Amino acid sequence: MDYARFGRQIALPELRVAGQSLLGAVPVRFEPAGTSAEDRYARAGGLVAVDADLAVAVPNDGVGATSWACVEAARRVLGQPAREMPDGLRARLGGR
Repeated sequence: MDYARFGRQIALPELRVAGQSLLGAVPVRFEPAGTSAEDRYARAGGLVAVDADLAVAVPNDGVGATSWACVEAARRVLGQPAREMPDGLRARLGGR
């Protein structure tokens, strides 16, 4: 575990060390493939695999949408149910 790199994430009560370990152990697939969400999630310590069972839709490839998809992927890895991007956020990001 890279404590120096992921220290701020590990400090989150929702994540801690166990959650950070899960991010690196449970593969996630982003749809469509090739979005910047893959790189963003991997930089946060997440495992990305094109053949992963857990798939997260990325509404568009803008910074806000890919960030939302990465948070959604982490939520799902941690055992929370899937959610759709809120309509208000989708509208603000231009994906009406």
